[in-house]
Amino acid sequence: WGVELGGRYALDPGGLLSIRASLGFINYGNETLQFCSFYGCRVGVDLDTENNIIYFGVGPEFGIQLGPLRPYARAAIGVGYFETTSGLRGDDSHYTYASTNNFDDVVFQEQVGAGLEIRVSNGRNPVWLDFGADYHHNGVANYLREGDIVDRPDGSIVISPRRTEANLWSFRFGVSVGIGRDG
Repeated sequence: WGVELGGRYALDPGGLLSIRASLGFINYGNETLQFCSFYGCRVGVDLDTENNIIYFGVGPEFGIQLGPLRPYARAAIGVGYFETTSGLRGDDSHYTYASTNNFDDVVFQEQVGAGLEIRVSNGRNPVWLDFGADYHHNGVANYLREGDIVDRPDGSIVISPRRTEANLWSFRFGVSVGIGRDG
């Protein structure tokens, strides 16, 4: 799962060519281990490990207005940050009270994508439904997946990072809201 926040600035009145910037987050794995706390099993503790990618990119977007439809294609260059963190929380709590970054890597990222926006309202702040897909070319990255951190009986851990191509597709359903323009 993931989320993305982006902005687009049209370089011509028809919006054929725009500059787009995106900031996104992708979670690609989770593990939860349950333990009794220091005080016994009356107070349970969850050890949650999350594998995430945070990315940022800037680049051109080409789109054409066809009535209420706007097909588009886009490209971007930027960075991708792969991180794996572990944190402790109570069994019935969403609050993490201790956490550790187990492993991370930063890569140069290129993206290409396409989609279709469907206008659902007009006016100064038009609203669009957005359906699309992006290919994230991360190249070779160092990262962890579920099972790559092993807890040993003596309390130590073994971390086994992977070094592979880390390219992926993301599929999007979202809402776009125009700001400050009629049409």
